[in-house]
Amino acid sequence: MQDLGIFAYRLIGQKSINHGSAVELVQRLQDSIDDESVGLIIANMGQLIWYRGGKRAVTHATWQALPRKTGVAGPMRLDGVANRVPRNESVEAHVKCVFEEMVRGMVRKDAVVDVVGLGTGAAEVAMYLDRHWDQWKGRIQAVVLGAPQTYAKEYENEEFREFLAKRGRAYLLSKEPIDTPLSGREDYGCDCYSSGEALYTECIMPVAKESILRYFDLVDAMSSEQGS
Repeated sequence: MQDLGIFAYRLIGQKSINHGSAVELVQRLQDSIDDESVGLIIANMGQLIWYRGGKRAVTHATWQALPRKTGVAGPMRLDGVANRVPRNESVEAHVKCVFEEMVRGMVRKDAVVDVVGLGTGAAEVAMYLDRHWDQWKGRIQAVVLGAPQTYAKEYENEEFREFLAKRGRAYLLSKEPIDTPLSGREDYGCDCYSSGEALYTECIMPVAKESILRYFDLVDAMSSEQGS
């Protein structure tokens, strides 16, 4: 996530705002349901700096691009306390906040949760679930990791490793057509497929979103049939 709701500015420039942002994803979800049974929480992994002058969270790139007194002035000083959001000081802290305050606090207790993480976000989500699987194993239905940066050997919770092997899927950077099976199960602990994106992690969600949503639908259908 580059800015809130923005997956890839390069796709916004090359194609459209809708394609490079979460707009198409939200539209797809809205078109697939006729009630309020599905909700969407978008984490804000990139905007972890608090810009007091603008009263908003910004990315590091935006912080570096803020107006300066002169063309040769250095960047604005980044205060480790004043320019951080409490409980969201890092990607790790933000992931914890999203799960423990947003999901646990706002989502119905009987709702199942599907999780998507990309790059660093995928790494932090996987490690968080590994550390806190006893709290979430009854609610998480499926996990998708885009260009994961963690390996199966790093997970310490055996139950989470078993879950990931059965209900997890990784979409890797690859020039192969989307959904082409790829090697990597031993490395990442789950089945691996081509995302259809060869170069840029931030482009995986816009390119592979239909495949990701179909996978979630498949897991949901299988869970309903098994009564689990």
